[in-house]
Amino acid sequence: MRILIFGATGRTGNEAIEQALKRGHTLTAFARDPSKLHLQSVRVVKGDVTEPKAVSSAMKGQDAVLCLLGQRSPFKRDPRLTIGVRNILRAMQDHDVRRMVNLSFAGVHDGRRKAGPLLNWVMVPLLHAVVADHEDREAWIEASTVDWTMVRPVMLTNGPHTAEYRYGKHINPKALVPSVSRADVADLMLRVLDDHSTFHKGLQVMH
Repeated sequence: MRILIFGATGRTGNEAIEQALKRGHTLTAFARDPSKLHLQSVRVVKGDVTEPKAVSSAMKGQDAVLCLLGQRSPFKRDPRLTIGVRNILRAMQDHDVRRMVNLSFAGVHDGRRKAGPLLNWVMVPLLHAVVADHEDREAWIEASTVDWTMVRPVMLTNGPHTAEYRYGKHINPKALVPSVSRADVADLMLRVLDDHSTFHKGLQVMH
């Protein structure tokens, strides 16, 4: 599958690239700073997600999009990311790319009902800016014509790739501080790419 990755230079993005290559996918990474990517087997397109022409150029010939855009600060809203998602959706429509898997957060309104007391009482109030931005981006994606899946992790760690995690619309946490490794989040995003049962669904993921 030909996959365009946004947010490729982040830690979860790096995991997604590494795992996607092992699965035999053909990758294009969209990045403001291509010098952060050193893999010869990945096509890199330099650009900013707020630039519609750059996003559209990268979208040509793709089969699917992995969107892993992340905030610069966990305590400030970042409207450029919502603008970027709108540009991605417009480019997908223009180039007839149907599939998107978007990295969101378990703290969004639709996802936090059973995510545990720590997330609801501590993380959501503390990270209210991140939550609000994710909810805005999800709203644009859900209103679009693409076949989307929201992947909503809880607390992210730099732990190993285990492929042993639980996911679904609402997952009961087994720990006071539920977490999941970035490597396993990347695994799930790639796993559901061609899983039609996950289309138009939000999936919590945790160990």
